[in-house]
Amino acid sequence: MKFKLGFSVRETADLLGVHTNHIYRLIWRGELKAARLGARLIIPRKELERLLGVPVDLEEDAPEAPRGR
Repeated sequence: MKFKLGFSVRETADLLGVHTNHIYRLIWRGELKAARLGARLIIPRKELERLLGVPVDLEEDAPEAPRGR
């Protein structure tokens, strides 16, 4: 998996180096948009890039996903 369209709250917090509560606060205040997917909140890649003002490029750090048969 080299390109993700969205990130969980935990993944977003890890990427930014903050606590998950901070991400929930940003969402609650309307500073970060998230989509609900069942019980999960997903932060779209484009929204994270908007917040940061730079492209999010994880391809260099992302390990190759195992390929099923």
